[in-house]
Amino acid sequence: MKKFIYSLFALAITAMTFTSCEDVPMPYSEPTNGGSTTTYTGQGTVDDPYTVADANNYIKAGVGLDQTVYVKGKISSVDSVSLNYGNAYYKISDDGTSTGQLIVYRGYAFGNQKFKSANEIKVGDDVVLVGKIGAFKGTYEFMQGNYINTLNGKTYTPTTVNDNSIDKPYNVAKAIDVINAGPPTVPVYVKGIISTAPTFNSKYGSLTYYISDDGTTTSQLQIYSGLNKDSVQFTSANDLKIGQTVEVYGVIKDFNGKPEMDKNNFLISVTGDGTSTGGETGGGTGTGVSAFTNGDFETWADNLPTNWKSTSTASSATLSQSTDAHGGKYSVLVAGNTSSNKRLGYTEMKLSAGTYTMKFYAKAATADGGSVAPGYVPISSDNKAGSYVYGSYVNNLTPSTWVEVTYSFTLDAETTICLVVMNPKSPGKDVLIDDFTFTQSK
Repeated sequence: MKKFIYSLFALAITAMTFTSCEDVPMPYSEPTNGGSTTTYTGQGTVDDPYTVADANNYIKAGVGLDQTVYVKGKISSVDSVSLNYGNAYYKISDDGTSTGQLIVYRGYAFGNQKFKSANEIKVGDDVVLVGKIGAFKGTYEFMQGNYINTLNGKTYTPTTVNDNSIDKPYNVAKAIDVINAGPPTVPVYVKGIISTAPTFNSKYGSLTYYISDDGTTTSQLQIYSGLNKDSVQFTSANDLKIGQTVEVYGVIKDFNGKPEMDKNNFLISVTGDGTSTGGETGGGTGTGVSAFTNGDFETWADNLPTNWKSTSTASSATLSQSTDAHGGKYSVLVAGNTSSNKRLGYTEMKLSAGTYTMKFYAKAATADGGSVAPGYVPISSDNKAGSYVYGSYVNNLTPSTWVEVTYSFTLDAETTICLVVMNPKSPGKDVLIDDFTFTQSK
């Protein structure tokens, strides 16, 4: 009987407990957005981004940190911009002060592009960033891989491709315009003339080369690590030649300030034998001395003499146009430097075995005098300059007299080279070069 009474008593207590729970308020609020108890002013979307305060609270809640979110704020400090990696380390807050800041770690520039200049962002800029946010060693930050989606009211909009097809490819000029407007999200077709000697990567069976609309080195698009038709590997650098017209398919983008078709691109078609670069239509570079043009430095584009810029490191000097000419209207001024040798370099050329002669005229640009040394450098299949080969130094140049400089050299086998004129660091003064000719001995 006593056990029965105790059992009834226990059941009564249990019933009272469950009944009372129905009348007690929930000890927490319903989760919102990131799953925390915090109510956010934004939704973290492109149309309704979080504030910086929202972002900090979101990180503190620790829920949903694997999601990509949008955060608006004002840049409160710019700590560093790395042009080597194209990213920046800076901070944002809601009012542009150091209060309630959020670190932006290794963020990319507007439109998910790499920074080309430290001046692309500044304190006080209004931004909307997109990426993942989280905590690292106690600090709240945008994690690596974020980028600026809106900068001072301008919103990034990727280019949609609806005017491009295999039968209607972009020309190079159009491709560059598309890159500048915002790279497309899908691969595109581009057609152009090969303007530099391809370099071969034997490991991947790929070729890297440049194309332009007229076959010259003006307004080029780099075709980086491209494959042959149907993504088949190339077998050598000779599979494509300067002067051939190609159509290629791949993703175009900006890479360190230069337009490029990214790796994994492949060839759609190729026409022409590449024996000429269309010198009659403005010059260009090519295989053999017949392609050598603009030795008189009369043709300029983008403040550089056409063809006098290598894609390798052979060209290291600062160049400018001068009206103090040996012949014609212009010569090229090759700036000197007392700390290092500087070089005027011609675009890479593939030459057959034989003996070649370069001749040009030089003089000092100022009363300080000057020196030059003629030469060349072999260029490897991966576009790296080898050991420089120079002729005799020509010293004691004066600003009053043009001096003829001649240098001959012999290649034992087919070689890709850059012709160079070195302005040595001693004395490291500015010099003028004009009327450059390049011939092969019969």
